[in-house]
Amino acid sequence: MNPIMRNGVASEPKITICIPTKNRADFLRRLLQYFAGANCQHRIYIADSSDGGHLDETKKTVGSLGGRLSIRHFECPGLSVVAALDHVNQFIATPYAAVCADDDFLAVNGVDRCVHFLENNPDFGAAHGIGILTYADRPGPRGNIGWAGHYRQAVTDAGSGSRRLQDYFAGGPLALLFSVHRAQDWRDIYRETVAQPWARQGFSFDELVTSSISVIRGKVKELDCLYLVRFGHDRINPQVHGYDWFTSPDWFAGFEALRTRAVAELMRKDGIGKEQAEEAFKQAIVPYLARMFSRGLPAPRPGVFARLKRIAARIPGVIPAHELMGSPFSAKEEKNLLPSFLKPSSPYHEDFMPIYRAITTPQPEPGKPEVAKV
Repeated sequence: MNPIMRNGVASEPKITICIPTKNRADFLRRLLQYFAGANCQHRIYIADSSDGGHLDETKKTVGSLGGRLSIRHFECPGLSVVAALDHVNQFIATPYAAVCADDDFLAVNGVDRCVHFLENNPDFGAAHGIGILTYADRPGPRGNIGWAGHYRQAVTDAGSGSRRLQDYFAGGPLALLFSVHRAQDWRDIYRETVAQPWARQGFSFDELVTSSISVIRGKVKELDCLYLVRFGHDRINPQVHGYDWFTSPDWFAGFEALRTRAVAELMRKDGIGKEQAEEAFKQAIVPYLARMFSRGLPAPRPGVFARLKRIAARIPGVIPAHELMGSPFSAKEEKNLLPSFLKPSSPYHEDFMPIYRAITTPQPEPGKPEVAKV
């Protein structure tokens, strides 16, 4: 790949953004057009498990934008999200990596700030900025936006892996894998976490295993900048909840995978014996499992927030906080953030508007690819 030119000097990108996708070529096209319009200079790897027309359509999109973006398109037929990411990870040559779902957005400047933070804070293993959750008024990737709420992500600055694991489960667990990670940790996080039966339950042990390894490895920082925009829509992959999760015949196999990997990481990171690591894992996981068993579904709520909650319930990473621990938004955070983001005086306005336009700009006519303007 050709190096990026900054101020006339050749510079290699510092981060690879990995995009897992399956049969949502229209959403992926929207994301890549946004990156091109935002002059994204990060390396982009597409882990594509699509088939048929969606795969062909993505090839056309990559071909049309390849001159604007540094893209590699990996065909991963039949692979789960975790297995597809594990496949492309072996080709990452940048010092940092992050994942972006094909239907979501990462703010380009926010990614840069997270990379800069990690470069100067070696005791932190991951970093992200603020996240928001929104949706459009019609099916598909484009439409009018009328609401946006705060999307909570994991944060911890505890000094030991054992304490960070406790913080992670006590806080939700909340989303972590969208954060910028050091590439070596990123590869290790996914290695061996492949397409097992228990990893096909939607949000379950596939994300719990990978996130637990991440948080044991290092502290997690949230910067005051726009970073992640999650987009709710009618074609989000369905997630398995509560009772169905616990009663799955593969549940214990998934739990054993989580326990085994977490204990091994705790022993290595904290320099403790197996018995002590087992106890640390138990202290982190038992309160979480107890909440999962004891809490019922929150009562329905009227209006637009009820719709957002229904959408949120289907977004991986929101399930524990939303369905089993209450809303991912506190009472204070349930207000509509969109009006403030649309104001030029907002510190998030400049980074939000390219994403806003990517969602609200009508789909270009076939054969006329249009890059979302910044």
